[in-house]
Amino acid sequence: MQSTLLAVFATSLALGVFAVIANVYVFLALRRMRVQLSFGLSGLPGYLTRQCRALTPSVQSARLLQVSRLSDFAFVVAILGAVATGLLLAGKS
Repeated sequence: MQSTLLAVFATSLALGVFAVIANVYVFLALRRMRVQLSFGLSGLPGYLTRQCRALTPSVQSARLLQVSRLSDFAFVVAILGAVATGLLLAGKS
């Protein structure tokens, strides 16, 4: 049971790392497109997605929107998984 919890915890951490890397990718792509962004808000889930929705429709903006949504989803799943398994692992000690 503990090895399963450790695997889920590690997967949650990997998803969190992916979410951060994807967020940085979207942030840099939007900065390159000269979109005005708030650096402080850019780490919040949903902020970059709203900025991507405001872009003119194109293939590039559609891909950025897709990556941004995936990043938001991965961030929420990573937080929920890490908290749940972290609490269960802490209870086992």
